This record gives sequence, C-alpha cells and structure tokens, in this order.
Amino acid sequence: MTRRGLETADLAPIAIILCAAIGLWCWGNRMAAPASDEVFSALNVAGIHPFQGVSYYMLPNNHLCFNLLNNLIFHPVADKVFTGRLLSLVAYIAVIIVLYYWLQSVLANRWLALLCALTAGLQFQVWGFGFQARGYELYLLAEWGLIVSLFRHISTGEERWLRLMALCSVTGFFCLPSFLYLYAAVIVFMALRSLIKKNRNARFWEFQLITIGITYLCYVPALCFSGLESITHNNYVSAMGAFKKTGHVAFAQWMFPFFKPYIIHLFSDVHWNNLPVNVLLFVLPAFLAFHRKNRTLRLAGLFYATLWPVFFLITIIMEKLPFERNLIGHYSFTYAALLLLAWWLTDLLAAAGRMKMAKWVLFTGVIVFFGIHFSRTNLTYLKDTLYEYDVNAYYKDKAEWLSNIPVGSTVAISDEDFYSYFLCLRLGYKAARCPAGNEDYFVKEAFEEIPQTAGVHYVLYKKLYGNEIWKRQ
Repeated sequence: MTRRGLETADLAPIAIILCAAIGLWCWGNRMAAPASDEVFSALNVAGIHPFQGVSYYMLPNNHLCFNLLNNLIFHPVADKVFTGRLLSLVAYIAVIIVLYYWLQSVLANRWLALLCALTAGLQFQVWGFGFQARGYELYLLAEWGLIVSLFRHISTGEERWLRLMALCSVTGFFCLPSFLYLYAAVIVFMALRSLIKKNRNARFWEFQLITIGITYLCYVPALCFSGLESITHNNYVSAMGAFKKTGHVAFAQWMFPFFKPYIIHLFSDVHWNNLPVNVLLFVLPAFLAFHRKNRTLRLAGLFYATLWPVFFLITIIMEKLPFERNLIGHYSFTYAALLLLAWWLTDLLAAAGRMKMAKWVLFTGVIVFFGIHFSRTNLTYLKDTLYEYDVNAYYKDKAEWLSNIPVGSTVAISDEDFYSYFLCLRLGYKAARCPAGNEDYFVKEAFEEIPQTAGVHYVLYKKLYGNEIWKRQ
C-alpha cells in the first residue's frame, strides 16, 4: 500500500501526534538543564555570522546544518539554546509523523500505526534529543527520510523517491559526517540487491554521485577554512590510541563486549530473570527477512541484516566506537523493525489459533508495554545517559557557585569558559566575553592566565571543578 498524501482520516492521528510530541517536549525541556554541548553550539556557532558558522569546524563537532538553520531562522533571538530546542521540536514532530505514515502503510491500520509511532517517539535517544539544541533530531529525520524513500523506490521504481533520498542524504551528511554509518548500509544493501537481481539500476547510482557532489559543496567552506583534518582526524573519529599498534582484530575483541551497554540502552534495559533479553531483541528483527508475503517487511528484515554488520565493519576499520547519540537512527529503526516483527508473530499466533481478535490484543499489548517501559525508564536515563554525565547537577552546582558574585557586579568571562558566560546572563549579571579589563570579577578556566591590565589586580575568590572566580582588589 502506497500513501499519496494527507487524507481526512489522518487529521485526528496527526493532531494527536502534535499534542503528544509537544507535551513530551515540554516534559523533557522542563526537566533537562542546558548541557555544555548545547551552550557551546548556541554561543560559538549559531551565535556568530552564518558563513563563519559553516566554515569553522571545531570540537565538539559542529552540527553544521542544524546550527546554520538556528542562526538564520532565529537570527534576532539572543537565546539560541531555546531556539535550538524549538528547532529540535519541529524535527521531533516530523520524525513521529514520518513513522506514522510509514507504519500505517505496512500495518494498514491508522490507530495501531499511531500507537507504534508514539512509542517510537518515547525511545530514550529519540525523545531525549527532541528537546536538545543539537542536530541529532534533524539528523534522525534525515535518516528516516532516507530509509523510507529507499523502500518506496524499491517498491515503486519511481524516480521522485531517488530525489528525496538525495535530499535526505545531503541533509544528514550536512548535519553530521557520522551519517556515513547509515548511508554506507544503504549503498551495500543496494549493491547486493543489484547483484542478486541482476539489475544495475543506473539511476540510483547516478543520484548517489549527485548526492556526493552536493555534500562536498556543502562542506567546501569548512574544508577551505578549517581543513580536511578537522573532519577526518579529530578526537571523535581518530583511531583509539590503545589499538593503533595492535590492529583491527584486537579492537574487535574489545569492541563487542564493550558494545553491550549500547544494546541495553537501545531498549532501555528490558530484563527478565537475568536472561539476555536485550541481545535477543537486538537480533530478532533480522528474521523479518524470511517473510514471504509482505514485501516491506521482508525489505525491512534484509536491510536490518545489512545495517548493523556494515556499522560494525566501519567501526573496526576506523578502530573507533562512536557515541550512542550518533547511532540514533540505528536505534530507532531497530525498534521499528522489532514492532514489525511483533506484528508478524502475533499474526501467526492468531492464525494458528483462529482467533483474529487475539492478534490485535497481543500486538497492542506489546506496544503498550514498550510505551510504559520507555516512559518509566526515561526519567532514570535522563540523569546521566544523554551526555554521559549528570547535566542537571553540573548546572545546579555551577549556578550556585556563580551566585557567590554579588548582584549588580560586572563580570568578565574568558572565551574558554562559555558555560559560565551563559549562566551569568541567565542570572542577570553584566557579563562580557571581551573584557575591558576593569570588571569587578573575572571567571575563567583554571589553566588560563588572568589578562594583565595596568592598575588592576585580581585575587583568587572561588574555585569549582576546573573553573575559577577572581575578584578585583
């Protein structure tokens, strides 16, 4: 079944998606303090000239497309953290709507598709980055756009899906180079399919050349001003030092046991009697490849059986395991494929027992289980899994530390201590990142020097973590 656009019957599910997504965003936005990465992007990328923003590729990695959009759309707004979170909300809503349409075309039931899409929106990484001023939700939207358009092109042969694939691929790469993990899986999948079907599908490969060309043009400013090594040799992609001499085999032996927490976080740790439930859930979607009647289910299974092996191969070659957030699309597709497998299995069980109603009850039960499970565990994971440190505790400690500065004081902030600058503005201080040299207080990283200004002398006032407050004498 191929959807051709918005139908009247879709209005109610889409309205529910809008309300639910906004509610879930408000829930997370209220609980999660701004993370350092959000503040860095907002101040140092989205808050500068747009061309400078796409030219300066620094650490943490610049989410070029997302920060450019935040800059252009919300240019007059001072708080780019908040506007960035709004931009992620739009992407979050779009992701759930895309999932709804795709799942509806497979399940042929709007309300089941709606429930599935909403629980997919509750998956921790998907929900968590839906209210972050970072590019991961837009990146996820591009990933789902690529996957759905790939399946549509295979099913219909229409060229318009190739155009959408190209658009989504360029957007994904322009958000983050780690889009390569998914894109490489698509390339391998289509290459294998072409060999098996003995169909060259020349137009598909022509569009991939177009995609690569446009992506290169998007990165030209960064390549010219920051250099190729800023992208290919930064700490996020360079081989782990411990394995530079021992090689790929040693890295693979280390990687697979270390990958176990990724699988646990993917499903928010579904466990029962110490059985490896998470690993089982991770493997099962590949069995969709054996479905004989539904082509989309079979394609989903075959693609799933390609997706993760390609990722592991790239990781072993690079000798670098990425952050979980870079795998947000892999996580989301894994969960969606698991739901499709549950749909197939409940259909088989109902057919064996000749109980059609049991199919709906069992499948709805699976969806509801995951919805409740994700809702319950998200509160725990939000504490320190999104960025691998307790963001709220860091924000609270830093705000209390800065509140030692008397109200009304002028505060100079070093360029490195961007988070203190952000907090000082929120706390109402007269803060400056380009100090005149006569401010009442100076806040800096511990390794930085105090600027030498004639007639002005500072003494150490307070310390916290790697930061210092100096007071003018």
